[in-house]
Amino acid sequence: MTDRSPRRRPLRPAPPWRARRIPGAALTLLLAACARPGGDAAPAAPPAALAAPVRIAPVSRATLRRTVTAPGRTQAQREQRIRAPFDGQLVRLAVTDGDRVEAGAVVGEIVAQDSAAALEGARALAAAARSPPERDEAERALAVTRAQVVRRALVAPAAGVVSSHRAVAGDLVSAHDELLTIAEQGSIEFLADVPQEALPLLRPGAAAEVALAGPAGALAGAVRAILPGPGGLTAPVRIRLLRPPPALASGLFGLAHLTLGERRDAVAVPAAAVLRDDLTGEARIALAVGGAARWTAVRTGLADAGLVEILSPALAPGAAVIVEGQVGLPDGAPVKAAP
Repeated sequence: MTDRSPRRRPLRPAPPWRARRIPGAALTLLLAACARPGGDAAPAAPPAALAAPVRIAPVSRATLRRTVTAPGRTQAQREQRIRAPFDGQLVRLAVTDGDRVEAGAVVGEIVAQDSAAALEGARALAAAARSPPERDEAERALAVTRAQVVRRALVAPAAGVVSSHRAVAGDLVSAHDELLTIAEQGSIEFLADVPQEALPLLRPGAAAEVALAGPAGALAGAVRAILPGPGGLTAPVRIRLLRPPPALASGLFGLAHLTLGERRDAVAVPAAAVLRDDLTGEARIALAVGGAARWTAVRTGLADAGLVEILSPALAPGAAVIVEGQVGLPDGAPVKAAP
């Protein structure tokens, strides 16, 4: 006899892809937790550990200058030349190039040519004497010759610095030969070779700073005159030094930084904040806004003393601009100020 009772199918586990039912109350609570007022889903806040450390500086207002740099050298406007008063021998020279002298200071001595010859003969006679009577006679002759020597002290006519010399002690010189040149104190100026394209913006009285090698360092000055040049790429510009040191000599080489223009109360950022595209020339800065980097294209103006003027867009002084660590950051990347 056959059993006709219905067979039960074996229970199989639900496939993993099948959605499970969620009780209504639990579903309501879950939706409420994920929703914001207004119905928009809230983005997850980036973990603080993922924020890139950057250095930040404030946007500021500053006075910026447009400058040009030009090489040049110091030059004396008034020089005093000491010359030989007669034919003779320079027997003493007490100074050399670069020495500072006061007005009236004795800088050397010259003996007339005839006196120098007589003195040399008397000394030779004394050296050749053998007997006591000969030596006595030679000493008397030498004393008389010394008393009759025609000599002249060389005196500095003005205070200043010795800029050159044409003779040394022992040299035979002729009347009116130049022996020393003294650059008068207070007459030293700086002669700069300024590029031609900067001349239309340059005016007499414009501020300048002259950097010289050595102890003189940086000196304040002002443009005194723009001189006609022989043509070419540069023109000579004479700069008056406002407070030159007394021992400043002529012929010193240096660099002059001349002010062509000035803009006061300009909106500026540190130069390190401005990144420029090598191909397009576009300049951008990254502002730190709400913990994120926001890139902004900018139009720049003057650059001076480590600052760059921002002409547009308008930036609020005090806004945070990233000056280090911004390279490679995408727009909106989370950032944090590095200590």
